[in-house]
Amino acid sequence: MDNDDRKKDHPWVPYAWIILVVFSALIVLIALPHMREAFRESQMGALVQRYRMEQRDAEQISQTARVFFAVPKSQGDGFSFVPYSVPTTSGSRFAVVEALLAGPPHQALQNGAITCIPSGTKLRGMSVSYEIAFVDFSQEFLAPTVWENEGIDGKIGQVRRTLTALQGIRDVVILVEGTPLEEISTSR
Repeated sequence: MDNDDRKKDHPWVPYAWIILVVFSALIVLIALPHMREAFRESQMGALVQRYRMEQRDAEQISQTARVFFAVPKSQGDGFSFVPYSVPTTSGSRFAVVEALLAGPPHQALQNGAITCIPSGTKLRGMSVSYEIAFVDFSQEFLAPTVWENEGIDGKIGQVRRTLTALQGIRDVVILVEGTPLEEISTSR
């Protein structure tokens, strides 16, 4: 028996599919207005919308970031970098860096944490490409701090540790006014 004989034996199969599709479409068309009315009467849409708004508000209130601050070692040679939870306005990477620039929270200060990043430093921009964060700071990033005897390592350590703790970032390139920090360090 070849394919032509099989097609002739079952001519009703395509018609059965057409009938099934038409019948299903009719059921949906007939039932749809009733389903809509039941959904409206149940006020389920308003409940779902209220739930989503409450979840969004709760996320905004409870969003925190893990930000690293320096704790000077007792011997005076270097820092330990300790993570602290800091509230942020959003969970974005940009907000995390802004939280770092804001300085240590009260709890961190009580534990002896400091920031090696000079006050007044602004985040000019940030992007992530191939899991590498490019962070551009204002000129103030280069200003000396009380902890300058440790060099720029404290500043870099805070930024690098904070960003690599975020998902999707494995390395950090620091820029100052658009120029890579390595180029600035070698020209000084």
